Amino acid sequence: MRVQHVAIMPSQASQDAGCTALTPELLAATGARYSRSNDGLDAIVSKINWADTDKSVDSIFKMVDYGHASIADMAPVAMFIDEISLYGAYFLWAQCPTASGQESSTRYIQMKQSGVMTPASLGITETGAYKQFVRDAFQAYEKALTLWTHYGMKHPEAMNIPHAVLNDQTPSGIKKRERMIRNYAFDRARVFLPVCAKTNVMLIMSARNWVELISTLLSHPLKEFVSIGTHMKRQLELVTPRLIRHARFKPDVAHVIELNFKRLTLTSAGAKVKADGAFLSLQEKKKLWLDKYLVMRENRYSPCPDEVRSIGVNFGWRQVAFAEMRDLNRHRTGQKVATLKPNGFYDASDQTKDVVMQKQLQSLSALGLTQKKRMEKMLHNSDMRYFYYSLLGHTYHFEHTTTLDKFIYEAELRTGIGAHYRYAYHLRNCLKLLYAKHPELKGVLFEGTAEPE
Repeated sequence: MRVQHVAIMPSQASQDAGCTALTPELLAATGARYSRSNDGLDAIVSKINWADTDKSVDSIFKMVDYGHASIADMAPVAMFIDEISLYGAYFLWAQCPTASGQESSTRYIQMKQSGVMTPASLGITETGAYKQFVRDAFQAYEKALTLWTHYGMKHPEAMNIPHAVLNDQTPSGIKKRERMIRNYAFDRARVFLPVCAKTNVMLIMSARNWVELISTLLSHPLKEFVSIGTHMKRQLELVTPRLIRHARFKPDVAHVIELNFKRLTLTSAGAKVKADGAFLSLQEKKKLWLDKYLVMRENRYSPCPDEVRSIGVNFGWRQVAFAEMRDLNRHRTGQKVATLKPNGFYDASDQTKDVVMQKQLQSLSALGLTQKKRMEKMLHNSDMRYFYYSLLGHTYHFEHTTTLDKFIYEAELRTGIGAHYRYAYHLRNCLKLLYAKHPELKGVLFEGTAEPE
């Protein structure tokens, strides 16, 4: 594991224009000075001692008499977090829904058995059982990858690749076609990947958000999370040393984490549901004919009027695979709650009409069902390390509470051209529920075909 802060340097154009360049902490201090002065930027900057910027920061903080949290909001910080588990990456995004950033994608990168977390780094002492699980998972993943690659080459129509690309025999066309076939296979085989596989994440957010995230990580019982938080704190000290006093273990945060985990151990498995068990409810103050408010929109980025923005919506699915939940979790608005107790396993066998291949995939999914039982047993014993024994194909209850305009954007995005086939499936099921409540919206929203991937 490695966490690195990356400083942002001024561009050549900004230097040529004589623009002021400030460190994140000095930027926050300069912004803070605004509330105690009607001087403009030039006047405040003129008081900075460029030979000792730390002294200038201290003098402003001493003069500005209010909490550091609001100041830390004005200090942007970027960090790159290498080689953490897929579960660790999910947890970071769950805590930081408004952060900007990226993650290495299981849809476009082939994962290797060598790239998994060591049992020691996860606090796992049952090394034999853990290593056997990793071997079994990657064996299933590699078999599925072979199956889907051969299937894509045999049935190019199944991949929805444009004819122009299929028939392009130029070197660039061949390369593009091969890439699309690989991605098609990665997309469906990834359900067998273990969440202990390593990934990389980069995040950009304010020092205040970093402090909140670090406090959560340092207050968590899992060894990996504490380690991530420790590495992050060291990096944050390099750039905003005066703004990290609250980055520490917090009993109240630890208590909430404990309560959330206890809820999992007490959650019953629930009845089996058809499809994904999509649900959607609207908090409408009165019945509205919504089409008249949305008919002038040009695309999914067009704004919605207040009548739509003021309607609360709760939606989600009773069974959504962790592979998809990881990205659905990254939508910025509202609150998302995942009940991380497995209730099934998705093996992607519904993506082929080849009966023999369906049986082969279903045979591989036996590993998912075996691991589901292991996870349930560990949960029963209140062992929080249970999730490291899961696969991306395990399914969970996931819900999102936001406003109707944000739901419409997500539904249009996740069914649009190029959207992941599984996202489109989930969001179409929620759109059906919305159309049942407001049939006038059918044909008004920009529901897409999600082709090609």
